[in-house]
Amino acid sequence: MSSPRTGADRELPVFPYFEARKYLVEAVARWLPNELSKFAEKLVDLHLDPKNFPMPIKVDKVAMTRALQDGETLQQLRQYISFEDTKTAAGICRVMVRTHLNRSGINFVSRGFSSKTLAERVMVTFPVGLDPRRLVTWKALTSNWLEFAKIARGQGTRDEKGKVLFSDEDIASLERLSEIEGESYRSARDTAGIHNNWARLVTGVYTGMTYLEKRHGFDADRVWEGINEASKSAKTARNLVKEASRSIDEYGPTLAGSFFADLGASRFVKDDVHVVASIAAMMGVDTRDVRSEFAFNVMQNSADVHGVTPRAVDKVMYLACSTNLYLFNFRLDQSQAGLEKSKFLQFLDKHASQS
Repeated sequence: MSSPRTGADRELPVFPYFEARKYLVEAVARWLPNELSKFAEKLVDLHLDPKNFPMPIKVDKVAMTRALQDGETLQQLRQYISFEDTKTAAGICRVMVRTHLNRSGINFVSRGFSSKTLAERVMVTFPVGLDPRRLVTWKALTSNWLEFAKIARGQGTRDEKGKVLFSDEDIASLERLSEIEGESYRSARDTAGIHNNWARLVTGVYTGMTYLEKRHGFDADRVWEGINEASKSAKTARNLVKEASRSIDEYGPTLAGSFFADLGASRFVKDDVHVVASIAAMMGVDTRDVRSEFAFNVMQNSADVHGVTPRAVDKVMYLACSTNLYLFNFRLDQSQAGLEKSKFLQFLDKHASQS
């Protein structure tokens, strides 16, 4: 049963967006080296600009640091970031795959990469500009992956930590996966010789490809027509999230929401652990009492009240809790990040008690 404080009959609380943004700017100024602290507000605004909501691929931190010191504008700073081209079918497909990597339960696959959403043993199979129609069947998808793995193994390709890119267990899992008949793909998770992480990832990617083909015909314009239509209200946005989560294995509402948000759709959010913790703190309840749909609605309502995008509300919570300035390749170490998250949650709790 829902907590009475998070039930449907309770008025939705409003996240203190502008106060929290000010707190975030002051926090970022503390995190950054002294010579960069004066650029805290510009870096925060870089992350909150809707133009920068699509998933980034690469950031040139050295060039951006120089540009900040030279007084370049937010628009000029964008030239040092390469984003996924989410107006194309290839870019949409890559975001779908990368969203699968941005979760727990697949660490065996993404191991060894500083940016797990760009894990080479996955993303080389989905290069920029790929034709996703080539990989829409189970056989085509798994055979292509296995072929790449065998070539990489034969060439002795290694990951960022110097370990072979594909281990014997990786190769064995991909071989067994490629032997499964397409209609029996869900048996992968119960098949001996297939690592559970590989089974979960590949079935998730396959059903994601199927969703993009059957629902949208791999047509980027159709994808965005659906997003724009769903963006008319919080309810219709949530309905699109639910549809995607029902259609794509391993996508719950949180990851489905993240998929659309990482395409750059500003009405969509990722109600992850940082968001849930933030909402729980400002309400004075346990995180277990904050359900996904409630968190989604709080962010939608807060955005409407403040006249900002729901994704911007999401980003303030995420940045303050994670300390990950991902558009500047900067984050604090794990212990420092934990302390900063605690400080932010205390700020929200104190702000709520004074309101």
